[in-house]
Parts: sequence; structure tokens; C-alpha cells
Amino acid sequence: MSGLDSQPIQAVLVDDNGDHLNLLACALENTMNNRAQFVVHKYRDPHVALAELPAEGPAIILCDYQLGSTSGIEWLNDFERAEIGPVIIITSSGDQQIAAEAFRNGASDYLDKSVAFENPHEFEQRIHDALRRFTLENANKTLTRQLKLSNTELRETNTRLSELADTAHRFVEDVAHEFRTPLAVIMEFASIISDGLGGEVTPAQREYLEFITSATSDLTQLVDDFLDSGKLRAGTLRVERKPQNILHVLEDLLPIVRARGSIKNVDVACECPTNLPYVYVDAEKTRRTIVNLVVNAIKFSNPGQSVRIWAEQDSDDMIRIGVSDMGPGMSPEQVQQLFKRFEQGTPDTQISAKGFGLGLCIVKELVAINLGSVSVSSVLGEGSTFSVTVPIAGAKHVLYAFIARALERDRNGRVHATSLRVNVPKLDMNGIRMFVASVCHPNDIVLPGIEDGQVVILSDGSDWTELNERLSRMSSDRISRLSDQSESPFSIEPLGSWSIYAASDQISELIDHTHEEFYHGEVSTHC
Repeated sequence: MSGLDSQPIQAVLVDDNGDHLNLLACALENTMNNRAQFVVHKYRDPHVALAELPAEGPAIILCDYQLGSTSGIEWLNDFERAEIGPVIIITSSGDQQIAAEAFRNGASDYLDKSVAFENPHEFEQRIHDALRRFTLENANKTLTRQLKLSNTELRETNTRLSELADTAHRFVEDVAHEFRTPLAVIMEFASIISDGLGGEVTPAQREYLEFITSATSDLTQLVDDFLDSGKLRAGTLRVERKPQNILHVLEDLLPIVRARGSIKNVDVACECPTNLPYVYVDAEKTRRTIVNLVVNAIKFSNPGQSVRIWAEQDSDDMIRIGVSDMGPGMSPEQVQQLFKRFEQGTPDTQISAKGFGLGLCIVKELVAINLGSVSVSSVLGEGSTFSVTVPIAGAKHVLYAFIARALERDRNGRVHATSLRVNVPKLDMNGIRMFVASVCHPNDIVLPGIEDGQVVILSDGSDWTELNERLSRMSSDRISRLSDQSESPFSIEPLGSWSIYAASDQISELIDHTHEEFYHGEVSTHC
């Protein structure tokens, strides 16, 4: 009791019986005589007591149950609103019903006057317990108020930051859209001049035009990156994953990156086995990823050096595609900071590599869309290797990759499976997949179901209701026009929702693991 005993305290006694009031005051003074500062205020009228309450506590308020024609319980709320201390109801002839009524109305305690007169020790203990409870409750109320205030301030700050971020994103996207037309004009007229349509072009001028074309291509790529990033945030980026020969994907981008390398006299080589299994990716997103990595490697390479593109089977489920350069390399600290938006190396390396480093952030987002991951290995002074993984085309491989990405986003999240059956003769399985991809979220995946004309849509973000609404909105515009039937050409139903850890086994039973159109294709023998 030393903590409470050291505090100055006041007591407010309210009893319309003058004799009882004086006896209670004496009993209370005898009980609290060990306190250095203790003052008792006596009142026969509760109106006066309420008007003359101490400005601040702690104070103990003892109010008689029977106050002439009124009850002390009727005054409980008024005394409690003062928040200066606990209120104890006292009585000469109480019972359990009165006690229950007192506690229901907020009394800290209920006490028979005989205890105060005949048992000083218990009287002291009851007062002490009431003061201790009040102190704890008051501290809790203060903390709760502070927490609510902090939460309100935090919500207001977050709302403001969100508004500022949205404004910044809209500004960037608007500017990016406006860049498209002048960039196209620059590219077109540079090409016209380079082709000699405006007159003879000297070798030096042709070299300058190549620099203009390269710089314009860089800016066009940056504009596309900005726009894709905005679409990804909004969940409107179109993603069409299907089986791809990774050799064909790399072959398609080689002329672009080799032309970029020739401007700086950097050779770009491709080393790929001819027997790699098909991968299940969006080919355009994969090409954008590798082009970003190669262009970045070229920027950090010196004339006469080379950049190597390679691919290999990384595990039973994934193919790894890498880009290795002979540039300045990076320290471990630089590698850790690399994929943060708008950060790019050190001041020394920034001198020869203009840009914000947004491309690497986009790479990370595009690789996540393709259900893969990004890794970096680098040795200062010797060069760097950026590599990405993509899933092998097959139900098991794609499902495992989807689960791994879902875990990265939210380890406590859930996976929803939705069945879509389509009965439109004009649509084969690839057509169905393209339709579904046009309305799904970028993180959703589409796999063949075990029934004819059925696909299974997996989502770790939107639930079945949201997906059903999106599919329903699109049906009248797309699938319905392809159907000559009066009945609905498709049906949607939920298959289940599971925790991420339990989803793999459950979903595996709902998917066709052998569907040729989803998992196989022609084999290329060159790169």
C-alpha cells in the first residue's frame, strides 16, 4: 500500500443523517491516520456535495444509499462523471438486491456502515482496494484515449499518404501517356533520315541517329514500365500465361538487345540448351524482363566486353534464365538495396548509367506475375549476374509456383478455387483461357479442369463473389456473342477456399495434369 499511502487524498462523505455522518468521518480519520495529507469533506445534501467536489483527485466518495426521498444510486453517474475517484455506496440495512443494483450502476464497492464502525481493518482494506481499482482503471482509460488518438492520427496520416501516392501515380501515368506520341514521332523521323529519304546521310550522322534511336528506345521502354506498373497496382494488367518454348522467347529478343549492344560495342551472346522443357509464362512479360536485364547489363559494361544470356533447369519445377555481365560488380550492401524503387548503385556507377533504376523494380513485379523469383550474384570488380525463375509447364509445377508466390504476399492468406465451364463450340481450350485471362486479376492463374470445357481459376486475392461478378460482366460482351444457344453458354461455381498451406493437395485433385494444349508444344532446336 506504500504507493497509495504516499499520495495526498481527500474523502467526500454524503449522508443526510448527521450522527452517521460524524461517526463515518471519525472512523475514516482513524482508518487513514497513517497518511501525511488526508482531508474529509462532510455533506448532508448531495447537491452541495456535487457542487463542491474537489477539482482533481484522488478522492474517495462514500454516499449513503438512502438520502431522504432519493437514493444514493441516483447520484452515482453524477459523481462518477467527475472522475476524481471511486464511489462507494454505504447503507445501514442493505441486502444483496441493493448491492447488485449499486454495482450495475457503476459503484466501485458496496459497504455496510457497521463495517466502518466495528472493523477498521476491513474498512481500510476496502477503501484501499477501491482506490487501487480506480487508479488502474483511470490509467487504462488514459492509455485507451491515447491509443485512439494515435490511431486516429495514424489513419489520417495514412489516408493523406495514400492520397499523395495516388496523385503521384496518376501524374506519372498521365505524363507517360503524353510521352507516347512525341516519342513515336522522334523514332519515325529518325528512321526516315537514317534511310536517306531526306537526303544523303554521312557515316557520322548515321552514328548520331543510332544514338538518338537508342535513347528514344530507352525512354519508350521507361514509359511502358511506368504504365505497366500503374496497371499492376490497379489489377488491370492483362496477363496471358501459356506454354512457351523459352528458346523461342529468347530468340525473339536477341535482335533488339544485340542492336543496343552494338552501339556501345558490347557483344550479346545467348547460351541455351535445346532440350529444356516448356515453361508456363506470359511471353511478352518474360521478354520485357530479360530485355530490361540485358539493357541494364549493357549500360554497366565497357566497350569490348560481353553480356551473356543463358538458361538452365534449376529444379524439378523451375527453369532459371540469367544475364551475366563483366561490369564493375557490386558490394553486398549495394545488392541489398538494388530492388528498391528509384535506387541504382553508387554515385560512381551512376555517372555512366543514367536513369532511375525503375527497370529493376519492374523486373521484380513482372517476374512475380510469371510466378518466379529474382536473384542477384555479384563480385565487386568482376561483374554481376541477374537471374529469374519461371515454372515448367505442368499442373504440379505451376501450382507449386503459385503457392510459393501466394506465401510471399501473405503467409496467413487463403487460396480460392473457382470452376468455369464453357459450352461454346467456337471456343477451344486456348480460347477459353484467353477469355478468362482478360477478366482475371494479374495474380490469378487459369488451369485446365478435369471435365471437358472446364477451367479452374486460382486466386489468392479476390474471393469467388468478386470473380463471379467480373466474369458475369464480361460474358454478355464476349462469350455470349459466340454462342448460338439460348441458354447461358457458361457456368461459374466455387470449388473451395483453403489456407495457403492446405491448398496444394486440395487443388491438385481438381486439375487435369495431362492436358496437351496447356503443357506441350513444338520443340525448337536453335537459339
